[in-house]
Amino acid sequence: MKCKLTFVLIAILFALRISAQPAIDSTDMPAPSDILTRTVVNNLDTINYILSDSNYIWDFSMINGNTFIGDTFISVISTPFTYIATFNNPLDKEHKATVAARQPAFQSAPGVQIRDMYNFYKAAYTYYGQVGFGAEVNGIPIPVKYDHADTIYKFPLLFGNVDSSMSQYAINIPNLGYNAERKHRVNYIDGWGTLYVPGDTFEVVRVRSELQIFDSIYIDSIGFGIGFNRQETEYKWLSTESELPVFQVTVRQGGMGGGSVDGWFADHRDFSGIQETADHATLRIFPNPASDILFLNDLNSEPMNWEILDVSGRLVESGRYDPTQGINIEKLIGGVYVLKAIFGEKTVSGLFIKR
Repeated sequence: MKCKLTFVLIAILFALRISAQPAIDSTDMPAPSDILTRTVVNNLDTINYILSDSNYIWDFSMINGNTFIGDTFISVISTPFTYIATFNNPLDKEHKATVAARQPAFQSAPGVQIRDMYNFYKAAYTYYGQVGFGAEVNGIPIPVKYDHADTIYKFPLLFGNVDSSMSQYAINIPNLGYNAERKHRVNYIDGWGTLYVPGDTFEVVRVRSELQIFDSIYIDSIGFGIGFNRQETEYKWLSTESELPVFQVTVRQGGMGGGSVDGWFADHRDFSGIQETADHATLRIFPNPASDILFLNDLNSEPMNWEILDVSGRLVESGRYDPTQGINIEKLIGGVYVLKAIFGEKTVSGLFIKR
């Protein structure tokens, strides 16, 4: 009888263990040298991403997408010196970041070019949040500190927990203009369970974040300013198997852009076997990942040109392929890139990872 009761107790404890929510903490957040690949979802309207509960099953295995995004996280000391002085200052522990992520360049207004933009994040024992960013505005590197971190997650992430944070920043650039943002974030840990995405299954915790944001912008060159409110809702599924959410949907309302919904999933499928066209065999890139030289399989005897694009679609490098020399990628920043092999008017594309 005693043996039988022991067996029943072990079975109950085992059942409780396998049905418990995953324990997400600061060690599961992005760190320098992490390279993460995700895929933009094309058919979000076919799934219900709002519903959530304890021990819930989200079956999103039917979603699809064909736009790949690479996220590369780097050490703060690998960023420009101006940003290092701001976000690696031991005397300013609140803004001392643990990791940085480079962002794509964009044109924000007539005559205003923003490039070399980095977001800076801090993974502390009790929270993970963004402490600021840096951007080169018309050739001038400008570090911007949040007055308080935008707390993206507060640990522990336990079902039913609610937390909030308020952050803001202001930039005044002579002869250019002024920009400020105030953000109020409320995080709800509203579910945990099993998530199915194409090619993978994860045990997850679900976080819903409600953001109320007020932006102020003034452009000196046109003598015009505006302030506006906007709202965002982030639905994020977190797993101990990925430093980014394994699935995320963001719903935006208000502001100058109106409304939008976009989503992506962490794509852990093998990308070393690359896309092909009807006219040519599969393009094989090797080694992949690589740190210095890439080689391509010979698809035919035609002369082959190549182009390398970053994840935002910007042309980074190009040339004519020499099978004895390969393609030198030593100057590229670590991350995910698209490589195009060009035969006259025909093109074969593939992804590769630069270490």
